[in-house]
Amino acid sequence: MTRALVRIGEFLRMESAAGIILIFAAAFALIASNSPFAVEYAGLFQQYLQVGFGEQAINKPILLWINDALMAIGFKGGVEMGAGASWGGGECCAGGHCPVSLSAADLIYGAESNHPAGPG
Repeated sequence: MTRALVRIGEFLRMESAAGIILIFAAAFALIASNSPFAVEYAGLFQQYLQVGFGEQAINKPILLWINDALMAIGFKGGVEMGAGASWGGGECCAGGHCPVSLSAADLIYGAESNHPAGPG
């Protein structure tokens, strides 16, 4: 058991671990959604998950929890990875390279924050 945990720890320290996990997760999702278990797989995401206690609890479908978590992670990752770039300031990181990484969440947030809410 300890040996397995050490191997998992070594794998997770690899730079490519996140990409490998993402590829396997996407493959699993494609296979599951196109299999005879597609209805059960889709139903899984409609199950409600409650986080919190009493009146301070948030109760929403698992799909929304996943979407919110991915948006938060994507936004935070994009901001941290692009923190070295200076927009319009002319300053760059060491070596003259400006690492700018924008996720879809960053683009949506930026588009939404520049426009007033409401119709018209």
